[in-house]
Amino acid sequence: MSDTMSKRRRGGGGAARRAERTAPKIEAARFIERKIPNLEILNDEALEIIEANAETVLEEVGVVFADNPNALKRWKEAGAEVVEDRVHIPRGLARKLAATAPARFTQPRPQCRDRRAEPCACARLWSAFRARSGGWAALRHD
Repeated sequence: MSDTMSKRRRGGGGAARRAERTAPKIEAARFIERKIPNLEILNDEALEIIEANAETVLEEVGVVFADNPNALKRWKEAGAEVVEDRVHIPRGLARKLAATAPARFTQPRPQCRDRRAEPCACARLWSAFRARSGGWAALRHD
């Protein structure tokens, strides 16, 4: 019996290996390279007008943070005026806070709500996106 076992070889799969060797190879681009020059639609003066108007809206109209007492508390601590659930952001505060934001951060991997053994579609998409671009995308659970 030991002679029989020593003479046995793994077999099968030849057709699959042959098909893989003879199949046409398709190579996809690793990334897309933009060859179109940037188009500046607005000049500096127009951008300054837009920024000034945005600051006017933030200061006079404000932003509503409904059912979010934590956000209201943080805005008040940062120097904004909070009236009920509306935050009035004084001129320059939004830009000042944006300057303190980190240049880069890592978004944690999405977790499936039902803790399935197999990852949900958003986790699979997130993994694929992360592998290709090193970036993050907001994906919904299926």
